[in-house]
Amino acid sequence: MRNPRPASDRISTSPVCRRTPRGRTVAAAHLTALALAGLLLTACAPRSDGSAPSPGASDPGTATPEPGTASPDPGTAPAGRALLDVSVRADESAAQEQYVLECADGRPGPATTHPDAEAACADVLSLGADFFTAERDPDLACTQQYGGPQTARVTGTVDGEPVDTGFSRTDGCEIARWDAAQSLLGPGGVDLPPESSGPGAARP
Repeated sequence: MRNPRPASDRISTSPVCRRTPRGRTVAAAHLTALALAGLLLTACAPRSDGSAPSPGASDPGTATPEPGTASPDPGTAPAGRALLDVSVRADESAAQEQYVLECADGRPGPATTHPDAEAACADVLSLGADFFTAERDPDLACTQQYGGPQTARVTGTVDGEPVDTGFSRTDGCEIARWDAAQSLLGPGGVDLPPESSGPGAARP
């Protein structure tokens, strides 16, 4: 009769108690697969706006313009607009001459009655509204010279800015202002006959 083997010499065949290197390798492989699946789900998840990310999509803040899309050039801004009533008097006893200057996109508009409208529009829009609205500095030193008896008044708008200003030729500063707007006001000067002092008069 065979003697039974001692309990300490028995080898357990229960799968629960079996611990082998292969079992640990299989468990690690399962964990790695689960981690990769989680990463894929995160990458493919829809955005907050409901859209799915597209391959190669970049951040909106760093997106490059599409081919053929040109950036606006600051130097190609549209020309300005102006609508002015111009009154010019050759001297105190002369009749007042009145003109309308309308500039639309840098060119004379249909309401224009000014005789030198092309040049006047170019100069007015180049000078801008600030030229007509600037107040004279009381501390500015001006040469004491007389440039003629002509006076003028300009009212209206330049680039949407209201303007209302007078012109004369009573000193060096006023002569300089008049000359800057000569195409609008006329040449002015001393002892000019009335017919030679308006905006359409020939320039010296």
